[in-house]
Amino acid sequence: MKKKSIFTKFITVLVLAGVVIVAFHFVINPKARAQTKNTSALAAKPLDAEQLGALQNNINTTINANPDIDVAVSIVDLGSGQTARYGITDPFEAASTAKLITAADYLHHVEEGDASLNDQINGSSAQYELQQMIVVSDDNAWQAFNDDLGHPDLQSYASSIGLTDYNPDDNTMPANDIALLLQKLYRGQLLDKAHTDLLLGYMSRANYTGYIEAEVPGGVKFYHKAGLLQDRVHDAAIIDNGKRAIILVIFTKNEDDENDPSPAQTQIIQQITTSVLNAYSIN
Repeated sequence: MKKKSIFTKFITVLVLAGVVIVAFHFVINPKARAQTKNTSALAAKPLDAEQLGALQNNINTTINANPDIDVAVSIVDLGSGQTARYGITDPFEAASTAKLITAADYLHHVEEGDASLNDQINGSSAQYELQQMIVVSDDNAWQAFNDDLGHPDLQSYASSIGLTDYNPDDNTMPANDIALLLQKLYRGQLLDKAHTDLLLGYMSRANYTGYIEAEVPGGVKFYHKAGLLQDRVHDAAIIDNGKRAIILVIFTKNEDDENDPSPAQTQIIQQITTSVLNAYSIN
């Protein structure tokens, strides 16, 4: 009986030790918690060759029907890691989609301890100005954050997370750079859980909902940042129906007029979104 009691105690100690180790991993390490946030829709199978071929055909048909509009499309299937790019792969002037880089960079500094959401930016708290920059796309808030961070810091941060062609001096980048940022953000690889949730919360309420979001079914989780500037209309989104989560970034530029967008740009974004949602069975 005594030997059995000692053995039982030994097993109990091992079990308790395992519980402590797991708890330490998820409680002490906030990035580990964040990375488990969105796992329910991250196990879908990639599209097969036939499905990818049909998607490519549909997107290229839309692009080819609008020769006066430059189009770039970047897709990431978060379940499989499968990526797809269509149209132009060169950098575009990114307009307000680049506000996501500024936001992530500032929140990174908050986590590093050399900035605070209570700091004064543009005459208000940094948290308020961050909300204004993402939710209503306030350019004054964006400029204030960019001045506070500095272009070298923005460039350094972008490079550190794998963005290869972002240039803060002229605010240019290809669609796949912002797609990579969104992928890492949603996987919890950029920020801890609290700051990931904060930024996603702002993105869920961001304005300019007539582009990608107009085609997304109700009840589907949707986070985005649109960018409009003269002849450019862009949208960058995370779409998650609980079974599959994807990143969809669409950049467009009206080559016919350097000052105004074309109604065709809205139609292109909506048509491509519909093709993508159908291909990935997000409905």
